[in-house]
Amino acid sequence: MISYKDLDEDVLNHVNRVVRDFRPLAFPRDFGFDGFDSQDVIRYFTDASQFGLSLRRDTGKGILYGCGHASLRRQFLNGLSAHWRCRIVLPKLQALDWCSVFARVDFSGDISELVDVRDIGMGNSVYWLKVIFKNGKMGEFVLKEKSIRSQVFYVDVLKVLGWRYFETAVVSLKSGDWELSQYVLGQNLNAYISSHVTIANWIVPLAQRAALGDMIGMGDRHVENYVCPGDDLVAVDVSYMFWPDNEDWTLRYISGGVYELNALSRFQLDAHLLETYLGEFWRSYELTLGRIYEHKDAILRMIAKHFPDAAMPSSFFEARINDPSAYLNQMKPRVMTAFWEALRRHRYKLALVQLVNDDPEMLVDHPWLKMYYLADRDRPSAFLHAESRMPELFPLIQERARTKSGFELGFFELAPQLEQLKRTLL
Repeated sequence: MISYKDLDEDVLNHVNRVVRDFRPLAFPRDFGFDGFDSQDVIRYFTDASQFGLSLRRDTGKGILYGCGHASLRRQFLNGLSAHWRCRIVLPKLQALDWCSVFARVDFSGDISELVDVRDIGMGNSVYWLKVIFKNGKMGEFVLKEKSIRSQVFYVDVLKVLGWRYFETAVVSLKSGDWELSQYVLGQNLNAYISSHVTIANWIVPLAQRAALGDMIGMGDRHVENYVCPGDDLVAVDVSYMFWPDNEDWTLRYISGGVYELNALSRFQLDAHLLETYLGEFWRSYELTLGRIYEHKDAILRMIAKHFPDAAMPSSFFEARINDPSAYLNQMKPRVMTAFWEALRRHRYKLALVQLVNDDPEMLVDHPWLKMYYLADRDRPSAFLHAESRMPELFPLIQERARTKSGFELGFFELAPQLEQLKRTLL
């Protein structure tokens, strides 16, 4: 365990520097998304019982965070040397009895030493751990505080389908519930999309994961919850399963630009290419429904294994997979309507970026605009949940863009080629 007196001047200066860097990304006190102060971080560094550091935002208010928020939160730990990272996190691991976590899973072993650690989480701390076992072998793992066993079930389904997977387990101790997983090397899908010219090779994996997610009611499938090892996709941080109204949530998330299909929005400047890839996506989606149907009985056994006391997961799955063609015919037009809505919102996103470029101070008086500006930056998303929470933002952006930056009203409409494609496909 370390105390405040153990922290040297370089560490304290680093903390103060990141606190300052975070301030422009914070909001007014009454908004519900505060910045950090140095004492918050020092307490996290020195309190072995505090597993992680979380963004300081109110839950249940629809307050979103951006990649910049997550990056700076991680930087408090990751910006330090490996020596300090291990010195800070090791007491936390010892406090939760991490040796017991590793000893209880069959893809791990007896721990000898922590070599390195980094925070790879978004809003909350999730640790990448590099360890040496007593047999001399080295391994890389991900540890998070999590009681829901959905990821374990999801991995078993991947095994049934013959898709790429990683081993994961949830261990319950007196200190809490801890999910330990093999580390999957690769960029998250959002980072990959942002840094690569083409994602044509990903159309089939995207469609496959979308189809499986729909069949098992999997929520929160935004692109940052997929990792790209090689030429494949692997879902991480799987939590929500078998939600009765999952289709409604799926449509809301697609409208906000954050699900698998939304990766195709990068082709919106070429209507012909977009039509080609949309066709490939839906053909792969349909084929995947057929594959899932072929393995229906095995998946039902997995459901019974992981959810033995609940009838709803089995009935949810069967209601959708028993007639996959009917499900596809029902959902495809609804999903495509949401996709076109995402492209429409993208026009407002571009306008907001221009407004801020012309007058950065405008965000001071409009915290919700600031929230979406930061949340959507470096992401394909655009105004997630705004239709129910802040519908007045769209006319506000349109009016300001027209009067302040000289935008024509036609800017907020889909390009003629996309409008024609929309009418053709719907």
